[in-house]
Amino acid sequence: MHGFPKNALSRKKWKILLRIDKPITNTMKVCSAHFTKEDYILPDVAHKRKCLKKTACPSRNLPQIRHQSAVNHEAKAKREDRYVRRQQLLEKAVRLEAADTLLLLANTEANTQTKEEKPVNEMCCETESSLNVLYKDVSVQVNTYLDQREFSIADIINNDYRIKFCTGIS
Repeated sequence: MHGFPKNALSRKKWKILLRIDKPITNTMKVCSAHFTKEDYILPDVAHKRKCLKKTACPSRNLPQIRHQSAVNHEAKAKREDRYVRRQQLLEKAVRLEAADTLLLLANTEANTQTKEEKPVNEMCCETESSLNVLYKDVSVQVNTYLDQREFSIADIINNDYRIKFCTGIS
């Protein structure tokens, strides 16, 4: 029988390996069936009491969880199929992106060759016309601000626009 180690990390590791839920006390012991021959100091020498190495951890006859050993093969196969399909889609996307890049490079080379053959004046005109197409005024906003700080009913009666504005009656 062996006591739990004094080191907090080793104690926690033993607790996890042996699946102990309750707090560990100083009187709790672990039997020698949980340790291998290599875990002992001088395993071949006969002693009244065997001593464990400081790095020893329980590794034999550990408790098993019931659902740990049961593997759902159908779910595992579905996961693997999804993974394979996802990898194929990613590879296809990479190939398509590479093809698009090659086409873009080919088109830019063709455009640069044709632009080099044109005179400089024609190229300037083309760039100006393309800029005009990019920026186009759609409408113009006009602000009609009326100073409403001084308000009098006489101003409304004298002005047709203000009567319509305040009452909605034309």
